[in-house]
Amino acid sequence: MSDELEAEILTMTQLRHQNIVSLYGAVLKGNRAMVMELCEGGSLKDRLISKTKSKLLATSLLEYSKQIASGMKFLASKNFVHRDLAARNVLLSGDERV
Repeated sequence: MSDELEAEILTMTQLRHQNIVSLYGAVLKGNRAMVMELCEGGSLKDRLISKTKSKLLATSLLEYSKQIASGMKFLASKNFVHRDLAARNVLLSGDERV
């Protein structure tokens, strides 16, 4: 494992913010895996295209936008770049409020 990857994982495990999914650790031997906070609501992308759930209200979309911006502002304040911000990577809590 490169020193750069190890440093990035260490940094990510220390990032704590209400709008950032927590990384608790990583397994780097054998089958590599990341241990992250459970987000039972799934991805925003899947929620937006769901045929079984009601359409999201504009007020909900605005709230999601504010939370995403808050999380990205926090990362920027820590000199951390997300590199892949997309609806597929925005994860929702079980009640879909966060």
